[in-house]
Amino acid sequence: MANLITVTQVKSLTQLSVNVADDRLSPFIDVAERRYIKEQICSTYYDELVSENGSSTLTAANETIYDKLKYAAAYFIIYEALPTLRNQAGNLGVMQMSFDNGEQSDFRDYKSLRSWCKDQGEWHLKDAVDYICDTRNNSNYTTFNNCDSRDYDSNHTNTHHGIIF
Repeated sequence: MANLITVTQVKSLTQLSVNVADDRLSPFIDVAERRYIKEQICSTYYDELVSENGSSTLTAANETIYDKLKYAAAYFIIYEALPTLRNQAGNLGVMQMSFDNGEQSDFRDYKSLRSWCKDQGEWHLKDAVDYICDTRNNSNYTTFNNCDSRDYDSNHTNTHHGIIF
């Protein structure tokens, strides 16, 4: 399946070490893009971006959005992959990975990093959606039809503030 971003791009766009094996990240690319991005930018527009990116035919307008979304995708992929980078299930149960050149961070540091990655992904995604909605009148984003997602929250619901009695 084609995606917006590759493992190599995830490593180059973020602080993730290039030493992380590609097969430890690649299963999370499709999951992260479908879970966090495709839903917010509409599947038709997502498919358009993936198709244009795959064939190197991104329009100028779509390239602007792609440049924003690739960061969102990279951080969401790390967010999804982090639990398996820290721990691995095997015949003897769940094992915490150890490293030759450093110490394991404690759970609070790990939780903080994971939360930060999700926050970064959400910010970049919101930036892309806001840009589309703010410039949509010029007909560049005809397959995008979700400007209500500007009220984006981490539960992927459109929020309307107020009190319900």
